[in-house]
Amino acid sequence: MNEKVFKTDFIKFTDRIKNDMFFCILIILGIIIYWFCASEEDYGELIGLVFFIIAALLYTIENYINSINFISEIRIDKEKITLIGYEFNSKWEEKIDIKRTEIKIKSKGGKSNIQYLLRLSCDKEVYDINKLFNWDYFTIVEIYKEFKKNKEEKIILDEKFILDNVLNKAKGLSPLDVLFNRTK
Repeated sequence: MNEKVFKTDFIKFTDRIKNDMFFCILIILGIIIYWFCASEEDYGELIGLVFFIIAALLYTIENYINSINFISEIRIDKEKITLIGYEFNSKWEEKIDIKRTEIKIKSKGGKSNIQYLLRLSCDKEVYDINKLFNWDYFTIVEIYKEFKKNKEEKIILDEKFILDNVLNKAKGLSPLDVLFNRTK
C-alpha cells in the first residue's frame, strides 16, 4: 500500500502548556495584586476585575485542555488514516476509516492574525490537527489534498479558496497583503 506520512516535532506536555499558561498566570497575578491595592470603596472596578479574572481563568482552562492531546504524525492511505499523538506525554495511535471520515479546515483568530487547523470527523469522534499551531501550513495543505485524493473526492471551489488562504499564510502573507496584491 502507498502510505503517505506527515510529521511535526514532538512537544512535551510541559512545553505545550508553558506557552499560553505563562501569559495567563502573569495576567491573573497582576489582577490579584491590583485587587489588593485597590480601595474597598471602588466596587465598580472590583466587579469588572472579577469578570476579567473569570475570563482569564476560562482562557487558561481552554489552553490547558487544548494542550492535553497533541497529534504529531498522520499516515494516509486508500483505506485508513492513522493518527499518532500524545495524551499528556503518553503516546497513542488511532486508525480511522477514510471513507467514513470528513475533513474541514477551520480558522481561528481575528482579521489580521488568522490561524488554521484541520478537523477530522469520523462517526462521533473529532480530531484537531494543528491545535497548537505548530504544523507547517504547507504540510496542512498537503494533508488536505492527500486526504481528498485517497478518498477520491474533488476539491470544490470553496475548499480551493480556503486552501489558497492557508498557502498565503504559509508564505507569510496577511489577508491585507492578499487584498492589496502585495507579495513577499
